[in-house]
Amino acid sequence: VLGDVHPSEQDLKDAERGAEVLAALGAADIGQSCIVSRGLVVGVEALPGTDWMLDSLSIHDATPLDSLVGQWLSASEVPAANIRPAHIPDGGVLVKMPKPGQDRRIDLPAIGPGTVIRAKCAGLNGIVIEAGGVLTLHRAEMTKLANRLGIFLWARDP
Repeated sequence: VLGDVHPSEQDLKDAERGAEVLAALGAADIGQSCIVSRGLVVGVEALPGTDWMLDSLSIHDATPLDSLVGQWLSASEVPAANIRPAHIPDGGVLVKMPKPGQDRRIDLPAIGPGTVIRAKCAGLNGIVIEAGGVLTLHRAEMTKLANRLGIFLWARDP
């Protein structure tokens, strides 16, 4: 666990389910991430990418999420925003890892501060990545932001 917030027992189960789903989807060359909540797969990454998948699970006022991400990254405190998760079970986790057999010299999965904000906007409890398999951009800033937002970052053994 990279920050101060730790996954719950349900989050651990959702992470395991997400890893199973990604192993199957990755073998079919579909995507590198999914969202699982209470054992239900509520999002699967495809060509539009992880940001699009996370954004599709958020309902917010007219402010584009890209604009909110910029505001939240530059603020010392998280600004208030009219954001709530869209019709999914409470909580859940984003699971991100390389596809089975993926050439790790190209298209390596990555997360950063914007991923943390989008996960929070989608109502998720945290982000699970494969240890050693996912780039963490601006890791210190990302971890600080996750702590502030109350979500966990977990680098899970493959």
